[in-house]
Amino acid sequence: MDTAKNEKLAAIFSKLEKPTTPDWMLGHDYLFTKVSISTLVPEAYLLKHILADGLDFPCDYMPMEKVLWEIGFTVSGILCKVASHKFGHRLYIGSVDESTVSKTTDDLVGIFNSATTFISTPLKDYADIEIKKGNVSIDNQYYNLRSAYDYFRDEAKKKRAEEVKVTPKESVNQLLPGWNAEMKKLRHASYLDQGAYFAFFGLLEHILVLFLAFNDFDPKTEYLKEFIFRPWADKYKRAFDLKSDREADRYYQLLIDVSRKYRNPQAHGMFNKEGKSMSFFLEGTGLLSAHFSNEESNIPQWVRGDGKELEELDHFLLWLEGHTTYKVSMQIIKGGLRVHFSEEDRKIYKDLMKDGNATEFVEHENLMADNHGNMDW
Repeated sequence: MDTAKNEKLAAIFSKLEKPTTPDWMLGHDYLFTKVSISTLVPEAYLLKHILADGLDFPCDYMPMEKVLWEIGFTVSGILCKVASHKFGHRLYIGSVDESTVSKTTDDLVGIFNSATTFISTPLKDYADIEIKKGNVSIDNQYYNLRSAYDYFRDEAKKKRAEEVKVTPKESVNQLLPGWNAEMKKLRHASYLDQGAYFAFFGLLEHILVLFLAFNDFDPKTEYLKEFIFRPWADKYKRAFDLKSDREADRYYQLLIDVSRKYRNPQAHGMFNKEGKSMSFFLEGTGLLSAHFSNEESNIPQWVRGDGKELEELDHFLLWLEGHTTYKVSMQIIKGGLRVHFSEEDRKIYKDLMKDGNATEFVEHENLMADNHGNMDW
């Protein structure tokens, strides 16, 4: 932080003073009243950066398991500390008097929120600089996105396999007994298909963005923030050389076809570029579709859909896992690790790709992440 920002923060924290004794540190908690501030100060995780790193308030880092840091200070002569615990942030106030605790809490919550709000703007600017350098990581959402896809796909398959039961009344009163129930079943299966297609393309886009860290990403020529919002087809072409990789090209054509048939119309309110949603009146004939094609059936998709395209998408996901370039990448992605884009991490990925196996790396990194997440030092 520059001098002007430090001076502004110092003014915000003018009521706080650095403690003159170590009584705020662990071992003296019996002196304090504990108050959870996780919901009162949503960005309390910034307090270490502000108080300890910026204003030099004393900080005890990783003092014990389940505690990441504690920072001591006094306010209005009352010894206090703020701490980051496994289950949130707490304020410790050196008083048992309810009115004193209540007033001190209100004062400090106001101060903390003012400080975190102020620091957010320069941090956003700093974040943009780091993004442009590639010094960022992306939270791996493969498991959640894959689970959503698997759920809708499996439910659609189950729905199609359901046996339609015809009641005696229906068999007498209907020209085609069970027809209505069968059509209702197929329509419901198509709704589940639609959920699977949307979930799949969300999963696909996520994977393709993560692939960038494994495929010669250069922050000097590529802007990650912009790449994330490109169409999935552009991301796919960045990941695969369609001229030399025939299977990648074959699957690309499949994905284009599935996207146009099943995802895009629903995503755009059943409107499309070909004009299928519009009709015009031809005298002597009546209403005609503005889109002429002998490639598509007039039978509604929900009637003729059989889930075969979803099977093809499953094959595509399996193909990714065994792809020469992305086998190791998929091990890391399926392993749930955060994917890092820094130069140092990209070098680690490249070395793993040369080795051809990231199993031990994934196990080690997950163990470290679990220990850190649980604050087991």
